[in-house]
Amino acid sequence: MTVLIEQLLQQRIGMDIRSVGRQTLQRVLSAELQKFSCNLADYQHQLPVSEPMWTSLVEAMVVPETWFFRYPESFRLVAELASHLLTRQSSARLAVLCLPCSTGEEPYSLAITLMQQGYQPNQFQIDALDINTKVLAQAEQGLFRDYSFRGCPAGLKERYFTARGGQYQIHPDLRQSVSFRYGNLLDSSTLPQKKYHLVFCRNLLIYFDQNTQQSAVRQLRQLMLPDGYLFSGPAETGAFLKAGMTSLTQRDSFAFANPQEKNRQTAVAKPLLVAVSGSALNKSTRTVAKPAGHRQKPGRTEVLPQAVPVKKNTGLLEDIEQQANQGQLTQALALCQQALTELGPSARLFYVWGLLSDSLDQKGNAEMYYRKALYIEPLHTQALKQLTALLRAQNDHAAAERFEQRLTPRK
Repeated sequence: MTVLIEQLLQQRIGMDIRSVGRQTLQRVLSAELQKFSCNLADYQHQLPVSEPMWTSLVEAMVVPETWFFRYPESFRLVAELASHLLTRQSSARLAVLCLPCSTGEEPYSLAITLMQQGYQPNQFQIDALDINTKVLAQAEQGLFRDYSFRGCPAGLKERYFTARGGQYQIHPDLRQSVSFRYGNLLDSSTLPQKKYHLVFCRNLLIYFDQNTQQSAVRQLRQLMLPDGYLFSGPAETGAFLKAGMTSLTQRDSFAFANPQEKNRQTAVAKPLLVAVSGSALNKSTRTVAKPAGHRQKPGRTEVLPQAVPVKKNTGLLEDIEQQANQGQLTQALALCQQALTELGPSARLFYVWGLLSDSLDQKGNAEMYYRKALYIEPLHTQALKQLTALLRAQNDHAAAERFEQRLTPRK
């Protein structure tokens, strides 16, 4: 019954409905039909030509999830590359593209990174694009709550923001260095007609099927200067490697260069790995949360007891779980994207994906996948427990309590 809507989402914004699940679409449509006071047949007839209906649907389906300095190694690499790029290009101004930009945390993180390196706002310009007009309006305001600062360096809020009634307003000079506008990666008419030193496109391709991913990569490369750099999300690195781009050696930066750049000291054709904070999988995918102060030693991953050999001809999810139980975390992780493509989204897959990320000590990725699991199955007990423990370890007690409340049976 929703084939026409699924096709429209695919054609206009590249969304593969399997990436979020048809249950999600059904929940969104139920709310949209009530909002516009119509039945499904009328809604499907009006949607292609109604801008309010289409905008409302996109805003409901594309849920923003971001915070300042997410994947911090990427920003450390930006700091290293900035002066090198301006010198080599003989440019007076560093050009940066952030797409999608969501509510603004990522482009503002880039602006803060460059300011910390001594650049003045007139020495760089950040173009921030998104298809969600609601989050663009929020980003324009530059107002953020504590939740956006989880995991940020100490003193960042005090230095670059002004407290205003429980929220934090970004300083005007940083605000002026970021230009927000509508942009759809799959519609070149909405994209800037220029090229960039740095392109950030993170956690967008995970919503696309493989063909659309490759089209998106080609478009992104058109937006890069020949010796520019592109930063992706951790679950998308395979799409850029498949397109022949060269990954950089810096761990957890998820950065790529064009393949013709042979002489870059940072470039090496080597896959990058996903990761997040310390929990472990066992044969039944039961987990034990680490205490808040736990830190895994560098260069070491947990080898889990009672390893079970991977059996042939078992399902992908079983393979992932069994390899994780053997301590082969990176091998298991490599199968997650394949499982998403072949089997579609499920709470079970996203939960295990979160556990793998958790065990490899990258908090941001684990939180993202636990939330995806709960988006599909709001009362997934193990995902609730893991996410609650993770949030408490990050001192985000208010958010932890909200999720913990779901674990309490209603009387």
